[in-house]
Amino acid sequence: MSHQAVISGKVHLITPIECVGEKSYEKCTVVVVDEDEKSTQFVPIEFFGKGAGQTKGVQRGDFVEVHYSLRGREYNGKWYSNVSGFKITIISRAREERQPSTISRAHDVDDDPAEEEVPF
Repeated sequence: MSHQAVISGKVHLITPIECVGEKSYEKCTVVVVDEDEKSTQFVPIEFFGKGAGQTKGVQRGDFVEVHYSLRGREYNGKWYSNVSGFKITIISRAREERQPSTISRAHDVDDDPAEEEVPF
């Protein structure tokens, strides 16, 4: 069974690339808006390691195609899933007249310690 898929949509948010874990892997999260006739979904997709480098140059409002895989794990009796991106392609750029002074990456915010990464 293949756990890989493709989603396309507009970039709603892109976080700064940060180093995480003991081995200091790079990580970046891209939130893609998937709009269809019935509902709008905001899909957070995480890029790790070399994949995080692919997000450089991606800006809020860009229309992108993301190849991703679904992953899941059990930890201390709870189940966790994530969407892990491994390829991102910019299909079209955001219209510049709509974003003359917009910041393309999210600001660093002190996160709630309860929301720290799950140690897998």
